[in-house]
Amino acid sequence: MMNNNVEAPFIGARVPEATRQVGGIHWSPKKIIALLACLLFLFSGCSLTPDNPKGAYLAPIPTATLTASHPLSLSPLPTSPPLSDSELAMRIVQGMSLDQKLGQMVIVEFYGATVNGDLTQMLQGNQVSGVLIENKNGNAQSRSQLVSLNQSMQKQAPVPLFITTDFEGGVVNELRQITGERTSEQTIGASGNPTVAYNAGHSAAADLTNLGLNVNFMPIVDVLTN
Repeated sequence: MMNNNVEAPFIGARVPEATRQVGGIHWSPKKIIALLACLLFLFSGCSLTPDNPKGAYLAPIPTATLTASHPLSLSPLPTSPPLSDSELAMRIVQGMSLDQKLGQMVIVEFYGATVNGDLTQMLQGNQVSGVLIENKNGNAQSRSQLVSLNQSMQKQAPVPLFITTDFEGGVVNELRQITGERTSEQTIGASGNPTVAYNAGHSAAADLTNLGLNVNFMPIVDVLTN
């Protein structure tokens, strides 16, 4: 049965296209096809450039990797080896004048328990190489006095001093007032025991070092004639 209210289109009339409304925009099939074609063109692997008119696939440009031809080294810088005692002495002498060299050949005596004008002249003016500490000259009166004297002389000397004494033991002992009596060389030799000789030398060296002296005119070889 036909519905009499529906009118049949007349011949030659245009049937309207089916549309779909999205976001307030009417999307017809033609618009959808055109949009898909544009997206396909944009996302394709082809690239139209003057050098590539046919849209051939362009491979990505490789990225160069920079490498150092000479890698950095973190090893410490080389240092000069320390000078030996002889090398240090040679370097000091090479910088001396003739007068200074002559002064370094002399060891002097002086009077008194402290640094005075005469001693300062010999240390700084004449630049002598050393001094001789003797009890008869009043140089060694007490332990603290002698330590202070030796320190003061070393501070004034341009070149470190030889601070010397006769610390033989027995009759000859210039530090007797400070250290007391010491065994004579004759007694040590008569023992025939190397350990006795070693201990005597070690004890003398310790005493002199603590007092600030660095040269001892012992041991000695004497001929007993009296």
